Amino acid sequence: MVCAPQALCPASPPPNAGAGGVPPPVGSIIESRIDGEFEGWTGETVFKLQNGQYWQQVSYAYRYHYAFSPAVRIVSENGRYMMHVDGVDASLAVELADVVVDSQIVSNFDGWDGDTIFELANGQVWQQSGAGVAVHVAVRPRAFIYREPATLRMQVQGIDKSVPVTQLR
Repeated sequence: MVCAPQALCPASPPPNAGAGGVPPPVGSIIESRIDGEFEGWTGETVFKLQNGQYWQQVSYAYRYHYAFSPAVRIVSENGRYMMHVDGVDASLAVELADVVVDSQIVSNFDGWDGDTIFELANGQVWQQSGAGVAVHVAVRPRAFIYREPATLRMQVQGIDKSVPVTQLR
């Protein structure tokens, strides 16, 4: 499940814990760090912060920048939340993501290819439910599943896109 917060600044809300994550109050500033490697953003990136929150990119933009655990600030600007990453000269519109599972794939991982089954350390088993292929070799990578309006999607550490999934058990 979602990790407990480690270091929230006073103005930030509790981290999203399943359905209905509470957005931060207007005018608040959230300061944290990316949890692990940061490789910029693509059209559907979800960022896990060290404070336990997850933030999702809300509009298409692409920017590559590698850093390990960079500092981030999320600020309410003109009615939307903007994420500023230390060392990146652009900001990104984001929204609080509704993460329902945060776990780890229990075996060696080489990507997905159409009907891939993912077994997680928490005992859950999920299957790819939509078209798509991704190739990435990793040993027991972190994975989290988040809710979008019409589907659940899985993001695997080290892959810059997500895959639709359904739970088998």
